[in-house]
Amino acid sequence: MKEYLDLGHMSLVRDGDTVPAESYYLPHHPVFKESSTTTKIRVVFDGSSKTTSGYSLNDALCVGPVVQDDLLDQLLRFRTYKVALVGDIAKMYRQILLHPDDRPLVRILFRFEPQQPVETYQLNTVTYGLAPSSFLATRALIQLADDEGNAYPRAGPALRKNFYVDDFIGGAQSVEEATRLRTELAELLQKGGFELRKWTSNCVDVLHGLDEAQVGTTTKMSFDSHEAVKTLGISWVSQGDWLVFEGVCQPDDDVITKRSVLSAIAKMYDPLGMIAPIIIRAKMIMQEIWVSSRDWDESLPEDIVCKWKQFQKEIRSLSQYRMDRFILLPEARNIELHTFADASSAAYGACTYLRTCITA
Repeated sequence: MKEYLDLGHMSLVRDGDTVPAESYYLPHHPVFKESSTTTKIRVVFDGSSKTTSGYSLNDALCVGPVVQDDLLDQLLRFRTYKVALVGDIAKMYRQILLHPDDRPLVRILFRFEPQQPVETYQLNTVTYGLAPSSFLATRALIQLADDEGNAYPRAGPALRKNFYVDDFIGGAQSVEEATRLRTELAELLQKGGFELRKWTSNCVDVLHGLDEAQVGTTTKMSFDSHEAVKTLGISWVSQGDWLVFEGVCQPDDDVITKRSVLSAIAKMYDPLGMIAPIIIRAKMIMQEIWVSSRDWDESLPEDIVCKWKQFQKEIRSLSQYRMDRFILLPEARNIELHTFADASSAAYGACTYLRTCITA
């Protein structure tokens, strides 16, 4: 919160300030993320908290349309670049100013020390926890591409197509092209007041010239052979250029219930569908739980508990599994798609293979 104040992202409301016609006070709380290499604690504001009227600020705000490419599209393209490159925008939301007329609607109560009086502050920038925040931030990137992108032949299209909220996930077919892309992106985003950081690549040469603080691995410019970088929900070991799976399913310490099993399945995030044949087994166990007609927090039948524990035991071996990120043959000239689908009484699925040839 001190950083918010120091950076001008919020301002103290003084007694003599003009009283607005309307105002709203946001509840707020901290969120901790120990795995983050930059921001281990951040503030989240609750725009969904109801007022005495029965409505919240989010109830009165429009969400806005999605203006960036679909997540799956971005991840599939990520596997086609010979030289991969990822990064993110520092404090993206907070680089975008709110109109002064709107700021009284994002006020907070806060004090920095227990002995100090509680004071009123108002936020000056786009805020986490409000319905339109994601749209406002992503739309600002599109506008930046429209305004300044023509001067950057590589970065302009990348700003439109290779960002998912504040995450850049892209690349090029050579070290030289990837380096130019990184340089152009940094210059283009700087024109909008955005700073790109946490750069990572499967080729360290692409990152030469960056400060260590701008590199997105804990080992900085000499990547550890097993250090995985999280990007858009997938884990990527940049040195080996592998996709890996970490912490897919943690063992249960308490009583296994319908609620705990469903919660564990929901955490098996696999946007590329790479471990779908494994996750479907968990979902088939969930089918059995529904048929058993147990309440959410009631203990499950012993046969289902045994199946679930065995599944959890076996899925741990996924931590040793890895696959190549780059899916094409170098200099591929002919690319084919082959799709297969099938179904049973328990599940259905489809799989598409990409076949590449170096001859036409």
